[in-house]
Amino acid sequence: PIELSLRLSASIGLPALSEAYRKDPEKLREVLHKFRKRLLTVSLLLVSAVAVTSEPLIELLYDHRYHDAGPLVVAIALSGAITLISSGYGNALLAIGKSKDYLGIMTFSAVARVVGTIVGFAQSGIFGLFIGIGLANILILVVCQLRGRPIRIFDPVVDILAIAYIALLALGLWAT
Repeated sequence: PIELSLRLSASIGLPALSEAYRKDPEKLREVLHKFRKRLLTVSLLLVSAVAVTSEPLIELLYDHRYHDAGPLVVAIALSGAITLISSGYGNALLAIGKSKDYLGIMTFSAVARVVGTIVGFAQSGIFGLFIGIGLANILILVVCQLRGRPIRIFDPVVDILAIAYIALLALGLWAT
């Protein structure tokens, strides 16, 4: 679901944002807000479906040797879901011609994820690897928000609601 959502964001979101900015730069924030709200709603529901069903499906379909993969699928889905929150900001930067800012964010993203992967794995093994990626994705979101604030594309309500949803889903799944 994450890859699908990121592709939709790039193939539909970027052209829509570019057109909105060309027609009326003041409408960019509104179009971005509507697009992100819809994309995140659908995407987080798909991520929820994967996260909720992965462990039972693995236990049903595979013998006991593979049952440890269930929590890893949940960790992958939840750490990747955080990426979806920041995806619209990058598209907005490209739509308004801020390609250097976009390049800076993408470079930071690559470094942060590599560091998160290494540190997470060193601290807690394979499971920590995905936790490290998730924490790196939160840091990337903060950088996107900082870059989006001067051009008024920062949308704290949607971001906070999405983070809260992912956190509650994670707590609910790991509490069971």
